[in-house]
Amino acid sequence: MICHGDIITSRLTLLYPPDTYRIPHTTYHIPHIPHTTYHIPRIPYTHTVQVSFGSGSVACDGTGVVISITFNSNIGDLATMTTDVAALTGTAAVAEATKGGTTQNFEKQTLTCTATSGTFQLTFRGQTTASIAYDASASGVETALEALSTVGDVDVTFGAGAVACDGTGVAIAVTFKTELGDVSTISYVITALQGGAGTITVAETQKGDKDNVICSEKGICDAATGFCKCFNGYGSSNHDASSGTTRDCGKVNPMIGFIAPELF
Repeated sequence: MICHGDIITSRLTLLYPPDTYRIPHTTYHIPHIPHTTYHIPRIPYTHTVQVSFGSGSVACDGTGVVISITFNSNIGDLATMTTDVAALTGTAAVAEATKGGTTQNFEKQTLTCTATSGTFQLTFRGQTTASIAYDASASGVETALEALSTVGDVDVTFGAGAVACDGTGVAIAVTFKTELGDVSTISYVITALQGGAGTITVAETQKGDKDNVICSEKGICDAATGFCKCFNGYGSSNHDASSGTTRDCGKVNPMIGFIAPELF
């Protein structure tokens, strides 16, 4: 957004219209402030935004100030903000600089196991699995990992074949479905893998970037039960935009006929 205006007597008003599932809300007045960064979290349903100026320390001047607004909590291609310049001696224009996306990724790590006998163990966040046979199935590796208290749900697949290790190397892909964000790297114990001659390497093939925040910032945590009480319009998800059992308030639900007069 670019604002041209009188920096002494004017006031700019930003309006954020509702998208499909959000309730219309009142505007928030942005005063001329001597800061290069300004937060406006009081607008309902915007949650957290970051505001910065392209130059200077005021929102508007006679030549135009670029006001960059980044939505940190609301993901996706959001509705465009509009402006009310009735009280501004000047003009304001809004343009989308970067289109928001809804795609966030689970962490995926790929272990390559090269061995023809023996067993190995995997360690994640300080806990180590029971011994896993070199010829274990994908479901066997998955079960061993999910037995750890530091792991909730993972998906395990092999790049080829039906066993975890062979003489040329098998890619074991581990996708974390409940441990969100950029998680720590899996480590391993291979002293019993092919008499110590076997090898395992680990690589992060997809950095996790799903938000790991309490109740997805869409509810209130009940400390007594450990469950979230979700705000209207949100429910339990599977951490992947669909309904699930995580009780994290991460699933957006339509609010048909919902009225909140106190917001108008």
